[in-house]
Amino acid sequence: MPSQKDIDSGQYVQDWTYMFADGSVYSKYQQISPNEDINSVFGIYGDRIGLSLLQTHKEWVSGGPFKQDLTTHTGQMLLFHEHSDHYGTPELVPTKGWTKVYGPIGFYLNDGQSLSQMYADAQRQLRDEEKKWPYQFVTAPEYNAQRRGSVSGVLNVDGSPNKEWVYLILTEPHVDDPQLETATYMYSATAKENGEFTIPAVRPGTYKLQVIAKGVVGKYVQNNINVQGNKNNDLGTINWNQESNGQLLWQIGVPDRNSAEFKSPPGFPSPIPNLEEYRKFGTWLRYSKEFPNDPDFTVGRSDPAKDWCYFMPMIKTPGYPDQLKLVNITQNVQPTSWKVRFDYSGSTAGTATLTLGFAARVRAGIRALINGQEILKVDNFDGPQGDSALFRQAAHGIFRQQSVSFSQSLLQGNNILEFTPPGAVSQNHFDRMVMWDFLKMEVSS
Repeated sequence: MPSQKDIDSGQYVQDWTYMFADGSVYSKYQQISPNEDINSVFGIYGDRIGLSLLQTHKEWVSGGPFKQDLTTHTGQMLLFHEHSDHYGTPELVPTKGWTKVYGPIGFYLNDGQSLSQMYADAQRQLRDEEKKWPYQFVTAPEYNAQRRGSVSGVLNVDGSPNKEWVYLILTEPHVDDPQLETATYMYSATAKENGEFTIPAVRPGTYKLQVIAKGVVGKYVQNNINVQGNKNNDLGTINWNQESNGQLLWQIGVPDRNSAEFKSPPGFPSPIPNLEEYRKFGTWLRYSKEFPNDPDFTVGRSDPAKDWCYFMPMIKTPGYPDQLKLVNITQNVQPTSWKVRFDYSGSTAGTATLTLGFAARVRAGIRALINGQEILKVDNFDGPQGDSALFRQAAHGIFRQQSVSFSQSLLQGNNILEFTPPGAVSQNHFDRMVMWDFLKMEVSS
């Protein structure tokens, strides 16, 4: 971790991002984590003393379990956010009479012989605290520690437990998208390998159950989930049948609301070790070097991890002009054009469906053409205009999904699916992009 002295002497290249004399770049955005990850305990540690923030539960967090946030600021400050709009979360706009309890949280001061020892001790302390949740010492009626209930059951996807992660989220009945919710409580849990789940410590009331699973397109929703104080609502076995628009022709990427499985252009080295490539500053600046002709992907031959970039910029050289100088690239405002080539030998009668999952976006839309025929044009998506996930060094922001059906008569033996910006571009598009989660083509059986 660079010292404050190092940071003060560095070259400012982006908000809270600094380049040092050795060419490495440090950014506070290299220390973000999603709420479902290690975000429950993190800290700042010296040679012998550590200070950790403990969050035993996240029911109060805006944006649900996939919300990302900063853990430290320039390495010297430990951060706790009651609410933030980082990565696309909307602003909190309270209405008259609104109440919400944030926390409790804990600060844990310890000592040890090494950073790893102090962090392991903080993790142990967190596990001890989690056993006490909800804390009985909090007497505020809104907290309601004494009369909470739970929801349990077994979730099957297409007849069996999902082999990958499954998140189950209880929201207020009016909440359609947990990513965009800020004012109410949300309760989440993961399913076990056998599909069993328990969502504990839920305030009494009526909720909506929303389920998201890795490898599964769409989400499962069940309304009218009633929770009573000091009782468990056993939902029994829930059978979630995946969305299907026919026979799968091909798929690129795994539906998981994340773009990390795709190729990342190299970023600048960081003084923080073992960072994923997308966590490094400036991956977008080298897009034109890594993909000078834009991705040209052949289904069955190309490798998503090598041949499909995790983001699609609207122009050939994304990035501020001053940033492009760092990699000796001159701005080129020509529009990008991405291609997916695939063969088809089936019927030309019926309807095909293209489904696109976007892990993030910044003020951009998309246009899709099959063999030169436009099938989709999206100038804007619902929700926030931008989540800055790319430039704030993350692999996801606000997830969006877009599907379009078209006549299979447009398909032929050898096909080209092309993606372009939805309209004219200019130098003002230097920061506009979409980030991929998955692409899926289905045809009528």
